[in-house]
Amino acid sequence: MNKYICLILSLFLTISLFTGCTKAAVLTFDSQGGSEVAPVEIKSGNPVGFPNDPTKQGFYFAGWFTSPDGNGVAVKDGAFYTSSVTLYAYWVSDKTELDKTNKITISLNLNNGECEKTEVLISPGSVIGDLPTPTKNGNSFTGWYTDNSTEEIDTLVTPEKTFTENTTVYARWRRIWTLKFSAQEAQNQEELTPIKVLDKGTPVGLPTPVREGYKFLYWYYTSNNTQTEVNRDFSITNDYTLSAKWEKI
Repeated sequence: MNKYICLILSLFLTISLFTGCTKAAVLTFDSQGGSEVAPVEIKSGNPVGFPNDPTKQGFYFAGWFTSPDGNGVAVKDGAFYTSSVTLYAYWVSDKTELDKTNKITISLNLNNGECEKTEVLISPGSVIGDLPTPTKNGNSFTGWYTDNSTEEIDTLVTPEKTFTENTTVYARWRRIWTLKFSAQEAQNQEELTPIKVLDKGTPVGLPTPVREGYKFLYWYYTSNNTQTEVNRDFSITNDYTLSAKWEKI
């Protein structure tokens, strides 16, 4: 029995000695011209709990950082420290800068397209949501990708995709091939609207223009001063303008 009591007392003394030797870390706050913030003492290895944010006339408080210029590590509630450290308040004068400080930036590379936005701000670790749809003359937008050289499915940016750091995403495009019709004398202009396809070589059915007093013979295109007649089932391999060939009746 005495043996067990001695063992328990020995274990208790060991734990007490270890606990008593645990040093406290002191967090010193340099508010850099803001209201004073008292130091905080925490036991080594315990999570940080910050006091109330400081204030500074004409500025927004953007957080505590490990360097005075805000380029160090941003320290949040729940961080762990085992030794004393000085943290610096970082201030911004513009609300937009404040948003950027607390969020990450998703830069939109338009690849020569046009869009009302060139970047999106989100909280680290949150989903990206719906990104804007850019436009590009003569092209169809196929999506945003994290890789500018491929459209592999794992590089496609879906609304559910999350980001934890500043990232650039790229607009990808497919060329639109256009077939136009030149037959100003035709009476059925509504049937002669341009045909647009995404896949080069796509066969299309050609409309038949109608002109009073004339018989339509065929469509043709001109290249290098040479007229080439086209079949009714025409494959678009480039941008073309087809002209109508008529015969008076």
